[in-house]
Amino acid sequence: MKQYLIGVHADGIGLVASFVCALHCLLMPLMFSLVPLWLEGYMSHPALESAMVVISGLIASYATGTGYYRHRCVLPLVMLLIAFVLIATGSFSDEGHVEVWMTSSGALLLAAAHVVNWKMLHAWNRP
Repeated sequence: MKQYLIGVHADGIGLVASFVCALHCLLMPLMFSLVPLWLEGYMSHPALESAMVVISGLIASYATGTGYYRHRCVLPLVMLLIAFVLIATGSFSDEGHVEVWMTSSGALLLAAAHVVNWKMLHAWNRP
């Protein structure tokens, strides 16, 4: 099974998407304090956040699923599941600091899952 989306390695796309998500989660509180109302309505819109979660979930599921098919290591899948539990828990939290730390931690763990999956694939492909 191919590990590529639009000609790019799926874990590479997932890694970039995870870091963008983590930066979004970490920098939004700072941006809210520096740039009034304009960004608040745009960047924290629930549709944007939901779209980011769905897109990163699809990429991560594809990358780790096809990776598991080849290397049979469950660690990236476990990391992926824990990451999405953190992201979902943070997204439904009413307290701002809990949301920031949970979603940011989830995004960083998701990026780490892509790195582990990528390394497992490279180790599996070696002669």
